[in-house]
Amino acid sequence: MPVQSTFYPRVFALAVAALLGYALLLIFMPFAGPIAWAAFLAFLLFPLNVRLRRRFRGRAGLAAGLLTILAPIVVLLPLAALSIEFVSQISALLRKLQTATAGLDIKTYADLQQFPLIAHLNLWLQAHSSFSAEQVQGWIIQGTREILEVPNGLRDRSRRRAPGCRLRGRPPGRRNPCRARGGVRRCRR
Repeated sequence: MPVQSTFYPRVFALAVAALLGYALLLIFMPFAGPIAWAAFLAFLLFPLNVRLRRRFRGRAGLAAGLLTILAPIVVLLPLAALSIEFVSQISALLRKLQTATAGLDIKTYADLQQFPLIAHLNLWLQAHSSFSAEQVQGWIIQGTREILEVPNGLRDRSRRRAPGCRLRGRPPGRRNPCRARGGVRRCRR
């Protein structure tokens, strides 16, 4: 009787197991963060769960339910209070900055020379580089404009319409170009 080799069935089983493991990994990847947070919170709250079970005389379901209700409240209330305080401090800082800049009366680059740090930086820049402070000012202004145009570009890109689409109807007898290509692209009217 010929002896059958177990090598190929084992390799096939290993390949199938690896493929299924990879598919399972792809399925669970979006849940990795929440699972990690759940494990972290379970580790932190386990001693409290044990105390609540003792207090409720072994009723684990009641202890777990109370802990499930109280844990988000205990976490979210301080977080909300901190965020409210953060926003109020930022608004107070912005008000102080606005009043301080209104008192300084800065309108041109030359007005910045009244600050010792900027004046020292300007002198160092003139002594150690081949470009002037006006060129640096132009680069800063150009960079700032480009940065500020990015949100406008994103907003304008979201408002783009299909080619040939008009805001006020179309010539009679023509098909609506906004509903072309299977209705995928539509105008905003």
